[in-house]
Amino acid sequence: MRRQTFRAHAAWLATVTLAACASAKRNAPPEQVNVTPTTIRVETPSGTVEARTTAEDRATAITINVAPEVAWKNLPAVYGELQLPVNAYVDQTRQIGAKSAHVRGHLGKLRMSQLISCGNDITGEEKANIYEVTLDVGTAIAPAGDGKTHVLTMVTANARPMSTSGDPLRCVTTGQLERRIANALVVKSATP
Repeated sequence: MRRQTFRAHAAWLATVTLAACASAKRNAPPEQVNVTPTTIRVETPSGTVEARTTAEDRATAITINVAPEVAWKNLPAVYGELQLPVNAYVDQTRQIGAKSAHVRGHLGKLRMSQLISCGNDITGEEKANIYEVTLDVGTAIAPAGDGKTHVLTMVTANARPMSTSGDPLRCVTTGQLERRIANALVVKSATP
């Protein structure tokens, strides 16, 4: 399990890094996709049922009118304001991340359903708000030319019921957190 987690973290960092490098070379925001295949096997009295799924995580690139060095300097403070615990930081490649953050119901003042979608439970409540969510957020800063910056952010999440045991389910980003990070960088960079 620990080896799989390390591989997943390495793949995640590589995806954000590749997106940043591609962006710097072309001066255009790339769309980087990290594909994760999953196989689920269920044993029944009549035999084994197998289902294969593929999760696609996308790094969202938003171009802001802020110099890359200024955006990078302000990025840790933006993560702090959003209550994202920084536990991955690579100064040379301008990457920052909050890996395996456990969140219940809210991230700061935001309900989780504003940031991710995990489907609804039988009462109609969004699972993101009532399940324990394991959230991975990674951001890379890349030059966009003309003093602008590409802010590349990847958000992945899994949710698990808090009151019962069960396998985690895959959630998808709404794109809201990615936009909030980019917008907060613009605001923070405009103030001394």
